[in-house]
Amino acid sequence: MIYPNNFEQKIGFASIRQMLSDLCISQMGLEKAEEMTFSSDKTRIVKSLEQTEEFIRLLQTGVPFPVRDFHDLREAFHQIQIEGTCLSVEDLFALKPSLNVLDAILRYGHSESADASPRLKSLIEDIFIERSIFTEVNRLVDDKGEIPDNASTELLEIRQSIRRKQGGIEKRIRQIMGDAKTAGWVDPKSEITIRDGRLVIPVKAGDKRAIRGFIHDESATGQTVYIEPAEIFDTSNEIKKLEYAERREIHRILMAFTRLLRPYLSELRKAWNLLGELDFPCWKRS
Repeated sequence: MIYPNNFEQKIGFASIRQMLSDLCISQMGLEKAEEMTFSSDKTRIVKSLEQTEEFIRLLQTGVPFPVRDFHDLREAFHQIQIEGTCLSVEDLFALKPSLNVLDAILRYGHSESADASPRLKSLIEDIFIERSIFTEVNRLVDDKGEIPDNASTELLEIRQSIRRKQGGIEKRIRQIMGDAKTAGWVDPKSEITIRDGRLVIPVKAGDKRAIRGFIHDESATGQTVYIEPAEIFDTSNEIKKLEYAERREIHRILMAFTRLLRPYLSELRKAWNLLGELDFPCWKRS
């Protein structure tokens, strides 16, 4: 029993809790800081002190312990428990560094080095994450934080088609641009630009009928119109269709990965609780 009931307010503990909260790197750690209260339970106090001492020793001995670069994905885990739902691309990108941090923590917890930190080891040893999850998330997200071409055979084929067609369009529109400059329809200093996601040529308004195509925009003065040549219009539409196919394939990839995750959501929630425990700064900062 803590006496009086407003003991924390009397000693100004709120400011200390705020200092600890400011050191957290995740929402999970913040919640742990906010939940922290005084205790008269000797067992609990001794456990907390021993955990703190172990973390201090880790910091002092320079043992690498990766409490960094992870994200609060608990809401995403909650949402994907329903069949037919899937992670967003953003959640997938956030999951990779988080799982890699978790993997390093689990590896440490099962190493000989962890024997010197029994309290820390006890936190980690009950956590299990299916290895295929680590493997798959690293396959689906590259070092640039993007879904790579080889995430699926279909995605590779789609993106190769897009690049081929884009290359053809760029080559042809440069040829048209060069001819238009020679003919005097385009200012010699002008460059190909983009309007509405399409490559266009800035043509003098008086010569807009010289190039057969589609006007996407005009300059503020009305002296220049931006034309997409008709002969590349169909190819541009083909690229747009391929981009839709790319989105559908990425969605299929996300659905498949989410089906892999779904049976292990309870374990993932436990693991994210562990990340919050390790983020709690009164343990990990010296």
